[in-house]
Amino acid sequence: MKNVILISLLICLFIPFNLISQTQLLNFSTFFEEAEQYEPQFCKLQIKAQYINPFDVNDIRVDLLINTPSGDEIVQRGFYYGKQNDISFWGIRFTAMEVGNYSYHFKIKTQSNTIFTKTISFKVISSKRNAFLHLNSESDYTFKFDSGQLFRAFGKSVCCVDDSKCFFKKLSEIGMKNDNN
Repeated sequence: MKNVILISLLICLFIPFNLISQTQLLNFSTFFEEAEQYEPQFCKLQIKAQYINPFDVNDIRVDLLINTPSGDEIVQRGFYYGKQNDISFWGIRFTAMEVGNYSYHFKIKTQSNTIFTKTISFKVISSKRNAFLHLNSESDYTFKFDSGQLFRAFGKSVCCVDDSKCFFKKLSEIGMKNDNN
């Protein structure tokens, strides 16, 4: 009889604690239903969860799982940007690189459980944006945007580390006028 009472007491104590510690996605914003290619998108999430360190992915992890038009799955990790009372605020940025239909959902994982949202879709249309800049594999003199447009950086190459007098002297030697001579 004592064992039955002890087990019942433990169950009563465990169940409320287990229900309190469940992770909850209280609110989140979605991407636009239609976005331009290379246009940055931003989602905000409000989460109620038990964790110690929001910067430890073993403690809490917020992911955006995206299915691209070409069939790839991208996992974009969320970032923590604050807490008020028991609610933590998270953000996720994403920039679509392909034109077509995307689908996505959020995954929130803590040490006690994992939750998923329903799947949401959006469409990406063609854009005149240039997107991201990369090294150009075809030339050592230019960079290349994702759009294919070339970018040539120019400027004065003057090497003077942490020495402003040296810097302005060399600028003067190459014909640059400045007020610091």
